[in-house]
Amino acid sequence: METIARFGLQHQRTVILEGILSAARYGDMLKTLIAEADQSLVYYYDLSFDETLRRHAHRAKAKEFGADVMRDWYLPHDRLNVPTEQLISADWSQTMVVNHILTDLAGLNNTESVKPIH
Repeated sequence: METIARFGLQHQRTVILEGILSAARYGDMLKTLIAEADQSLVYYYDLSFDETLRRHAHRAKAKEFGADVMRDWYLPHDRLNVPTEQLISADWSQTMVVNHILTDLAGLNNTESVKPIH
Protein backbone atom coordinates (compact mmCIF):
# COMPACT_ATOMS: atom_id res chain seq x y z
CA MET A 1 0.00 0.00 0.00
CA GLU A 2 2.77 2.43 0.90
CA THR A 3 4.73 1.62 -2.26
CA ILE A 4 1.71 2.20 -4.48
CA ALA A 5 0.88 5.47 -2.70
CA ARG A 6 4.46 6.71 -3.05
CA PHE A 7 4.48 5.84 -6.75
CA GLY A 8 1.34 7.91 -7.28
CA LEU A 9 2.69 10.85 -5.28
CA GLN A 10 6.01 10.78 -7.12
CA HIS A 11 4.14 10.95 -10.43
CA GLN A 12 1.95 13.87 -9.36
CA ARG A 13 -1.21 11.77 -9.17
CA THR A 14 -4.16 11.97 -6.85
CA VAL A 15 -3.79 9.07 -4.43
CA ILE A 16 -6.73 7.68 -2.49
CA LEU A 17 -6.13 5.28 0.38
CA GLU A 18 -9.41 3.92 1.64
CA GLY A 19 -10.29 1.21 4.08
CA ILE A 20 -10.22 0.23 7.70
CA LEU A 21 -6.73 1.48 8.45
CA SER A 22 -6.12 1.23 12.19
CA ALA A 23 -3.93 3.94 13.64
CA ALA A 24 -1.86 1.38 15.55
CA ARG A 25 -0.96 -0.53 12.41
CA TYR A 26 -0.99 2.12 9.67
CA GLY A 27 -0.75 5.43 11.54
CA ASP A 28 2.98 6.03 11.17
CA MET A 29 2.91 5.18 7.46
CA LEU A 30 -0.13 7.36 6.82
CA LYS A 31 1.32 10.31 8.76
CA THR A 32 4.58 10.03 6.79
CA LEU A 33 2.71 9.98 3.47
CA ILE A 34 0.60 12.95 4.57
CA ALA A 35 3.72 14.89 5.57
CA GLU A 36 5.44 14.11 2.27
CA ALA A 37 2.45 14.99 0.09
CA ASP A 38 2.07 18.53 -1.20
CA GLN A 39 -1.57 18.50 -0.14
CA SER A 40 -3.75 16.00 1.64
CA LEU A 41 -7.32 15.41 2.66
CA VAL A 42 -8.00 13.09 5.58
CA TYR A 43 -11.44 11.82 6.57
CA TYR A 44 -12.62 9.64 9.43
CA TYR A 45 -16.06 8.06 9.57
CA ASP A 46 -17.15 8.54 13.18
CA LEU A 47 -19.64 5.68 13.41
CA SER A 48 -20.85 3.66 16.37
CA PHE A 49 -20.63 -0.11 16.19
CA ASP A 50 -24.41 -0.34 15.81
CA GLU A 51 -24.33 2.09 12.87
CA THR A 52 -21.46 0.15 11.31
CA LEU A 53 -23.54 -3.04 11.55
CA ARG A 54 -26.57 -1.31 10.06
CA ARG A 55 -24.54 -0.10 7.06
CA HIS A 56 -22.86 -3.47 6.64
CA ALA A 57 -26.27 -5.14 6.35
CA HIS A 58 -26.84 -3.26 3.07
CA ARG A 59 -23.56 -4.36 1.46
CA ALA A 60 -23.10 -7.16 -1.03
CA LYS A 61 -20.65 -8.76 1.42
CA ALA A 62 -23.15 -8.75 4.29
CA LYS A 63 -23.52 -12.54 4.25
CA GLU A 64 -19.76 -13.16 4.14
CA PHE A 65 -19.20 -12.03 7.73
CA GLY A 66 -21.29 -10.66 10.55
CA ALA A 67 -21.29 -8.93 13.91
CA ASP A 68 -18.93 -11.35 15.68
CA VAL A 69 -16.17 -10.88 13.10
CA MET A 70 -16.77 -7.14 12.92
CA ARG A 71 -16.59 -6.80 16.70
CA ASP A 72 -13.02 -8.15 16.56
CA TRP A 73 -11.76 -5.38 14.29
CA TYR A 74 -14.03 -2.47 15.26
CA LEU A 75 -12.05 0.34 16.91
CA PRO A 76 -14.15 3.31 18.03
CA HIS A 77 -12.61 6.77 17.62
CA ASP A 78 -9.46 5.35 15.99
CA ARG A 79 -8.38 8.65 14.47
CA LEU A 80 -5.01 9.73 13.10
CA ASN A 81 -5.30 13.08 14.86
CA VAL A 82 -3.58 15.01 12.09
CA PRO A 83 -4.49 18.69 11.65
CA THR A 84 -6.36 18.16 8.38
CA GLU A 85 -8.47 15.22 9.57
CA GLN A 86 -12.20 15.78 9.13
CA LEU A 87 -14.87 13.76 10.89
CA ILE A 88 -17.80 12.41 8.90
CA SER A 89 -20.69 11.72 11.23
CA ALA A 90 -23.36 9.06 10.94
CA ASP A 91 -26.02 11.60 9.97
CA TRP A 92 -24.27 12.50 6.70
CA SER A 93 -25.85 10.84 3.67
CA GLN A 94 -23.67 9.23 1.03
CA THR A 95 -24.49 12.15 -1.28
CA MET A 96 -23.42 14.66 1.37
CA VAL A 97 -20.11 12.85 1.88
CA VAL A 98 -19.35 12.64 -1.84
CA ASN A 99 -20.23 16.29 -2.44
CA HIS A 100 -18.14 17.41 0.54
CA ILE A 101 -15.11 15.51 -0.74
CA LEU A 102 -15.63 16.79 -4.30
CA THR A 103 -15.75 20.35 -2.96
CA ASP A 104 -12.56 19.77 -0.97
CA LEU A 105 -10.83 18.33 -4.04
CA ALA A 106 -11.88 21.31 -6.13
CA GLY A 107 -10.40 23.58 -3.47
CA LEU A 108 -7.08 21.75 -3.62
CA ASN A 109 -7.02 22.06 -7.38
CA ASN A 110 -8.33 25.65 -7.41
CA THR A 111 -11.17 24.48 -9.61
CA GLU A 112 -14.67 25.86 -9.52
CA SER A 113 -16.19 23.16 -11.69
CA VAL A 114 -17.42 20.62 -9.18
CA LYS A 115 -20.32 18.51 -10.35
CA PRO A 116 -22.26 17.53 -7.24
CA ILE A 117 -24.27 14.35 -7.24
CA HIS A 118 -27.96 14.36 -6.42
